[in-house]
Amino acid sequence: MKGPIEGRFAMYDAAQNQLDHIFMRRSAAGDANALERLAQLDCAPAPIAPGLVAEVRGRLIAYVSLADGQVIADPFEHTTDVVAVLRLRAAQLRDADGAAARQGRAGHRLSARGPRDRTLGHTVDGSVLGSTSAR
Repeated sequence: MKGPIEGRFAMYDAAQNQLDHIFMRRSAAGDANALERLAQLDCAPAPIAPGLVAEVRGRLIAYVSLADGQVIADPFEHTTDVVAVLRLRAAQLRDADGAAARQGRAGHRLSARGPRDRTLGHTVDGSVLGSTSAR
């Protein structure tokens, strides 16, 4: 997979009159307790699929599943824009993974044909140019 997975952006917190830095990254095994807490706040089932999370001041405030797009967000935080960014990045990663898988399958199909003799040309009906026998 190419491209950065992690990123930082800022969100203005009008209630505290300050700029909060949001850290976006792939969820990790160490996030299990924080994700469980987040799911409880959002009255949602705990996530089991890998996903992206957004963190503010060291606390997870949102999660988006890479598998099915499930969203879990802290209902006491302004997370609409954060979730939108996580969804966008998750879609980009899914598209990149799909493109890589398609390229891998295409490469596999080509390699399954075996080596090709590049000194002879092939016609549409399968006969070989420069040869008296058909394939």
